[in-house]
Amino acid sequence: MNSAMTELAKNLILTGVNVDIYDNYSNGNENIETLVSELDIASNFFLNNDDLGKSRASVLLQKLKNVNTLIKLEKIVNFSNINFQNYNCVIYGFESFSLSNNWEKLCSNNRVPFYILSCCGDYGYFYLNYNYKNNTKMEDINESNEDRKGNNSNEM
Repeated sequence: MNSAMTELAKNLILTGVNVDIYDNYSNGNENIETLVSELDIASNFFLNNDDLGKSRASVLLQKLKNVNTLIKLEKIVNFSNINFQNYNCVIYGFESFSLSNNWEKLCSNNRVPFYILSCCGDYGYFYLNYNYKNNTKMEDINESNEDRKGNNSNEM
């Protein structure tokens, strides 16, 4: 969870939104927790030298809980067990195109809006797939088209 994602999580938490954190990477065979690095400490105001080498998600979870104790804040250990139907959206902190494509497919298959957020210095990147195609039933489209055809007239 990079500094941009931590800032977003903090702002969502301040407004009372429940947040789940998943901050693992895969080596191909298993999911491994991301550890706090010196770069994290330099760019994330929630982290300090005492956190170096610890699980980044666990440290941030404890510190973000202090921002608003009234919300539910949890760490997801294994994303293969995630029930996407429980989420209003998924926000992904960009790491790679292949991983973001995998997450987007999972969200699309489950009709969950998918966002990508990334920041590097003065530049940022934001992407949204609201999954309109997946959220619209063909019957609704056909009804809407029939309504438009029936309401077309040349009268002014």
